[in-house]
Amino acid sequence: MDASRLHVSPGTDRTPGRPGRRLLTVACASLAALATLVVATAAPASAATVNGIATIASPGTTTALTAGASTTPFTVSLPTLAACSGDTATGGYHVYSYLVPQGTDLAPITFVNSPSTGYGFVDNLGTYYGPVNTAIGTGQIINIPNNFEWGPLVSADSVALSTLLYTGSGASATGIWEAGLVCANTSGAVVDNWNTEVTFAANAGDPNGFHWTAVPGPSGSVPAAFTSASSTSFNQGVAGTFTPTASGNPAPVITESGALPTGVTFSGGVLSGTPSVTGTFPISFTATNGIEAPATQPFTLTVGALPTVTSILPTDGPLAGGTSVVITGTDLTSATAVDFGANAAAITSNTATSITATSPAGSAGIVDVTVTTAGGTSATSSKDKFTYVAAPTVTSILPISGSAAGGTHVVITGTNLSSATAVDFGSNSATVTANSATSITATSPAGSAGTVDVSVTTAGGTSATSGGDQFTYVVAPVVTSILPTSGSGSGGTSVVITGTGLSSATAVHFGTNTAAITVDTATSITVTSPAGSGVVDVTVTTAGGTSASSANDKFTYLAAPAFTSAASATFTVGTVGTFTPAATGSPAPTITESGTLPTGVTFASGTLSGTPSHAGVFPITLTAHNGVGTDAVQAFTLTVVSPPVTLTAPIVGMASDPHGTGYWLADSAGDVAPFGGVGSYGSLAGVHLNAPVVHIVATSDGLGYWLVAADGGIFAFGDARFYGSTGGQHLNAPVVGLAPDAADNGYWLVASDGGVFAFGGAPFLGSMGGATLNRPVVGMDADPNGGYWLVASDGGIFAFGAPFYGSTGNITLNEPVNGMAVTPDGNGYWMVASDGGLFAFGDAGFHGSAAGIPGATPVVGMATDTATGGYWLVSQAGGVYAFGAPFYGAA
Repeated sequence: MDASRLHVSPGTDRTPGRPGRRLLTVACASLAALATLVVATAAPASAATVNGIATIASPGTTTALTAGASTTPFTVSLPTLAACSGDTATGGYHVYSYLVPQGTDLAPITFVNSPSTGYGFVDNLGTYYGPVNTAIGTGQIINIPNNFEWGPLVSADSVALSTLLYTGSGASATGIWEAGLVCANTSGAVVDNWNTEVTFAANAGDPNGFHWTAVPGPSGSVPAAFTSASSTSFNQGVAGTFTPTASGNPAPVITESGALPTGVTFSGGVLSGTPSVTGTFPISFTATNGIEAPATQPFTLTVGALPTVTSILPTDGPLAGGTSVVITGTDLTSATAVDFGANAAAITSNTATSITATSPAGSAGIVDVTVTTAGGTSATSSKDKFTYVAAPTVTSILPISGSAAGGTHVVITGTNLSSATAVDFGSNSATVTANSATSITATSPAGSAGTVDVSVTTAGGTSATSGGDQFTYVVAPVVTSILPTSGSGSGGTSVVITGTGLSSATAVHFGTNTAAITVDTATSITVTSPAGSGVVDVTVTTAGGTSASSANDKFTYLAAPAFTSAASATFTVGTVGTFTPAATGSPAPTITESGTLPTGVTFASGTLSGTPSHAGVFPITLTAHNGVGTDAVQAFTLTVVSPPVTLTAPIVGMASDPHGTGYWLADSAGDVAPFGGVGSYGSLAGVHLNAPVVHIVATSDGLGYWLVAADGGIFAFGDARFYGSTGGQHLNAPVVGLAPDAADNGYWLVASDGGVFAFGGAPFLGSMGGATLNRPVVGMDADPNGGYWLVASDGGIFAFGAPFYGSTGNITLNEPVNGMAVTPDGNGYWMVASDGGLFAFGDAGFHGSAAGIPGATPVVGMATDTATGGYWLVSQAGGVYAFGAPFYGAA
């Protein structure tokens, strides 16, 4: 189609709210060719929009505007290749070009096909003719050329073209138009629309008065394009945020589509929230600014579990780094970084629960060890602390020397010594006993003679060697002889000690006692011996240790003998006995014996031993001799006792040894049992008795006793003499007791009616025979100063030739009195009741009673301990109760 076939006529802008504007109308000169046109209905009413910024081919070209037309065509270039979304082969879609004033509403324009090879135009009826291409019937319209051109602009009706193109006049005349393409379907709806602004400007330099220049549209209009990353990561349970960005002019608006994790939203152009789940979430962002098609961006939001650190080991290391640290925790897989404070560590191994990393260099102090994964960075806690420790230094040691055998307690002073892992003396390890930041106490290991450096190792490294850390190993001293080899036990002896390695001795000991040093050289020491005893080793202590004891260092303390063992022993008739006396002294004393030993017993090799054949008390003398001072002499008593006797009949009484070594118990059958150191002198075991035994009394020397029966029968044993009895005589009342006279050449018997019978040299001093008694007499006892007392069951006392000290005759008793005993000096006596109650008179002391003791009743008698002034009580069952006296046994 050429310019002669076109005409231009003005039109009117129908956009609501805009001022009236004339339209550049392109009409076909030959309308006959339109008979076969297909008329399409226009799309819904809307103004043309600018979807791109176009350029003009050869911008700035000046073309003369002749009357009603331009002299050359012009070409518009869209920014990108366009494609119609319809298919012309099956759907009837076509692409049309148009040129309309800016803001023109496309709705009233009808798009038709005519002719297929012509240029597009708009007639004055608002009909737009002609597709821009000839691709009809070839399938989907694609790759529409982005350069499309109009024929020379032509006006009709003699209207000047400049009148249509420009607003204003002269050099300032301009016109803004929209050039574009539409893709319309068979029903006339606009499916796709690409357009751009084109500015026409006049050129006053044209010789004919008017020229036009096609220039690019407004600068700065840019389609939307994403400028932010296409992915981001949040952490489960941690608030996260991400703001997508896009370029473009006008500024684009960004929207989001797709499923977000629970807890995360997109609002106000920002992706934010605290996700409660983990996983990968694909979404899409769209940026729209009205320039060309909206930009879209596939976007991935990854929600990872935040790693945690639950422990590290070790928890400290040197400032230089290099410590292999095992980090334990959760969700540690694929760690991208491990940081010690602000410094990155080298990862050497990595699992879900453990990371091994090499600590980087750092500054002294505590830092957090954090792990970073795709899920984020672990939160700090008390469990991830790592301490950078400065290297230790040793400034001094004390002492500076010690034994080559080790064992010296050394105090090491310095800095940064806390938590030392090793202390070395040279290449040998010491034992640490105390440790602080500035001091360590260690026990030196064994070493060789010479000087070594003492080094300390901590998590911060090992101390550098210096003159302040040197320790000298010294060999132990040796003592080869001492002179003299003995001295007084009180000390003061000057002793010369010869040996090796004796220099600078810190101590010389005689056994455990310290001697005073007066002279000290490498081979000889002179000391003054301390007080001591026995044979001791003389040892020398230096920095090298203490000399070993040997036969060459023995020193004997001289001391006179003294006995240390007991002065008595007890053997039993028929049983092997042994006793070894002991005495101190230096030299060790020899012990000898003199005196008469019982048959069967000997003293040999310092030991008293044997099987005695009879009971008794045997005084002997022991002598200890060692040639120093006066011999020690010890008066020794060997007591031989009879074997225990089993009593079967009821116990009737007891008698005590006048020497205080024991007692005898007697039962009604005449059996006698010795206890303690008393001898057994016989009994009536197995003998038929006319009347039961009622009492037993010991001789004044304790080497015999009498038994007395209720009929007055007398049975003498040991050295007890028989002076007579009432056996076989008719008695008014039974005999209840016996008492020997003070001269031990006779005895008295007493009956329950108070009758007294004197035998041997015992004088008759009176009786209660024939008198009326409130209660029967139950016993009697002799006054060692002469005379005797009778005692009744109500506690009444009858004194004959003896002083009266009191009684219970006028006191109501819970139980009757069963016996009495006299104090050793005869200036008092005790009475005992059958319930164990005790009554003291004269100088008799009260030491306790058996009253209230379970099983102690009935008490049938008592005896005095002449050694202590105490007494024993005996029950009918053979129980013995000691008060102020030793307990020797019971039946």
